[in-house]
Amino acid sequence: MRLLIREKREKKNISISKLSKLTGISRSMLYYIEKNQKKPSFETVYKISVALDRNIYEFIAKEIV
Repeated sequence: MRLLIREKREKKNISISKLSKLTGISRSMLYYIEKNQKKPSFETVYKISVALDRNIYEFIAKEIV
């Protein structure tokens, strides 16, 4: 999931700082999520998916399987 978040963020040319402002999630937390050092809550993944204009299931489907 973490690499997918980074991939989608970079594809939309959104910096971690901008994603932080869009989601209300700290830059450090987003950094740790992308580096696979923190596991995000469902609410966090939801906020990220909305900010990146993606379906949340794109991010959680691989985690479920």
